[in-house]
Amino acid sequence: MGALDIFPISMKVRGRLLVIVGGGAEALAKARLAVKTSAKVVVIARRISADFSDLKLETGGRALVPADLEGAGILH
Repeated sequence: MGALDIFPISMKVRGRLLVIVGGGAEALAKARLAVKTSAKVVVIARRISADFSDLKLETGGRALVPADLEGAGILH
């Protein structure tokens, strides 16, 4: 078996905040899965180029600040 390009994880997210850092296609793919959970999902990036409008989440078109990570369950 070759080297993995993705590291799969499982994590309990009920009542947690999931922060996705990035606004492109990869972040959109992660967000599509994240919104299927019971967690609150937030996408933060200086430039948001993907269309997140169909997803139930918050977006922040700005730089990440330390306060954004308070209570976060998964970061990328």
